[in-house]
Amino acid sequence: MTIFNGIVYLTTCLLLLLSPASSQSTQSLARIVGGTKTTINNVPYLVQLRQQGQFICGGTLVAPRFVVTAAHCVIGIRPGQLTVVGGATRLSQRGVRRAVRKVIRPSSFTMKNLSRDVAVLKLASPMRGSNTRPIALNTAKLSRNMSIRVSGWGLTKENSNRVSAQVRTVTVPIISKARCAANYRQLLTLTPTMFCAAAPGKDACTGDSGGPAVCNGRLCGVVSFGYGCARSNFPGIYTSIRSVQGIIRKALKQ
Repeated sequence: MTIFNGIVYLTTCLLLLLSPASSQSTQSLARIVGGTKTTINNVPYLVQLRQQGQFICGGTLVAPRFVVTAAHCVIGIRPGQLTVVGGATRLSQRGVRRAVRKVIRPSSFTMKNLSRDVAVLKLASPMRGSNTRPIALNTAKLSRNMSIRVSGWGLTKENSNRVSAQVRTVTVPIISKARCAANYRQLLTLTPTMFCAAAPGKDACTGDSGGPAVCNGRLCGVVSFGYGCARSNFPGIYTSIRSVQGIIRKALKQ
């Protein structure tokens, strides 16, 4: 998810101080804290986004030629700079690599409010191979206390300077949007495209941005942002797939 390891006011503007993943680009904004190691065969829809070879974000394979990620992960990046890697448990593994032909994101997206933080990447050729499998989109309404599974290579603690070498996963419950919005109200206004999820000591972190939140076997969210990682009063914020499914389905036709 996009992790804002510091969100502070400066006059009338919000400054989002993004915590980069190790030496990676500051496009990496999110985290897996309090989770466990897993292998890609357990999350075959999970992919890596690499900018000129460097890992920057997670993503989700939703069709052989299409990946869903966070819009903030690909701002200012040309398709030719991106590579998508699937089928790899560790960042050091080659996996199944595909070039990106097109980056599709909402024209209304801005870093000021992070609403509709979603992007779709069209691959140059279908991603098929060992441990690569698309996942369906969730269209059902999410409810409080529903469990979501979040996976990625992000930081395992807020103050770390190194992403996880092996993919990790954590299960956290969706929490009250009203309570979450109240906690964030001095920092950012939550929009209808967002939902909140976290548990004590469990969260996404820097490097998990753009990765999947899965519920009932379907993609229900995209890791977006948070204030710090696993802080008790600041749950992780996710883009709701149900709320942006129109954007995604339109992109899938391109």
